Amino acid sequence: MWTEVAKVGDIAAGGLKFVKLGGAQAALANCDGTFFAVGRRCGHMNAPLDQGTLAGFVLTCPLHYAQFDVRDGTVLAYPLDRYFGAEPLPAAARHVLDVEQRLQRKIRVDGLATWPVRVTGESIEVDL
Repeated sequence: MWTEVAKVGDIAAGGLKFVKLGGAQAALANCDGTFFAVGRRCGHMNAPLDQGTLAGFVLTCPLHYAQFDVRDGTVLAYPLDRYFGAEPLPAAARHVLDVEQRLQRKIRVDGLATWPVRVTGESIEVDL
């Protein structure tokens, strides 16, 4: 059943929006005018993905930087794969980050649920 969840003008290109899909929650992504609906909660530690960033089709979680493809919900990068710059971190900070990264990688990362999306006029609709 197709249901309107937003208007085209509600989400800028490269933007994300939280929407309710019946009993489910989704992050609606605008990839240069093509819209995708994925599960709102990160498959790693449940962070709200509509608060993350979108670059092309890659959605990055705001909490530990896990990355997902909004086209099909697949996991692209595991948590904390992050570049901290060219200057080396102090040894104590590097140790803490190494330990956290090792522990974060032991937590399973699930892909995201996806729903079909279509645009009808100015309405964004999701097939529930």
